[in-house]
Amino acid sequence: MKLFCFPHAGGFSSHYAFLKQANYADVTDVFLYEYEGRNRSQKETPSLSFRDFVNRTADYVEANLLPSETFSFFGHSMGAFVAYETALLLSARNKAPDIVFLSGQRPPCTVEEGYYSSDPKVALPFLSSLGGMEHLEKAGPAVQKFFLPMILGDLRLLETYEPTIPDKNHRLGDCVLLHGNKDVELKGRDMRLWEKHFRHIRAEYIFDGGHFYFNNYKSQITEIIDKETSRVKL
Repeated sequence: MKLFCFPHAGGFSSHYAFLKQANYADVTDVFLYEYEGRNRSQKETPSLSFRDFVNRTADYVEANLLPSETFSFFGHSMGAFVAYETALLLSARNKAPDIVFLSGQRPPCTVEEGYYSSDPKVALPFLSSLGGMEHLEKAGPAVQKFFLPMILGDLRLLETYEPTIPDKNHRLGDCVLLHGNKDVELKGRDMRLWEKHFRHIRAEYIFDGGHFYFNNYKSQITEIIDKETSRVKL
């Protein structure tokens, strides 16, 4: 089985290198998907709709799979939406992931229109409330100049996100939920509403921490992935 990882908004694939460094019983390859606009030659993330972005992501996944290979997804925050929508698109192409790990994200059916904003006056306080701006706020102007365009570019993608809510006959298979118990983005959210999108919530793992809880639980997360992917073939 292959595992594809999708980062949070403004995040680099390197944030999830721990997934690639782990030893798994059944995961043979880990692909850390790098969003566009992540090199110094690009001043900002290309202007795409979320739907166009997901189409490109699905093409990337298919290009790295043989017809007979099984695969799974891990997505954190914005990456959970990317994982979910990409899984739906691939399912329509008759190639769905066996399991999707959804980290630090509410069910798409609870996303209100206009909730996300790329206006710096709105976006930066929002990201700060999640704990995603701590390192950037301490960095110098040169570092901020490099990172801010890609962060705001990812939020522009989220501004165009129109969640897909399938009917009962077209829901995806299994998902696993992971999140922090102090994540302000999930406070008051009914995480069981992911059942509107998947036939089965296989497990829900709650950690002590906020939106970026995984920084303190990397080994535990890889153990969960190992356990849950091993169960797929049972």
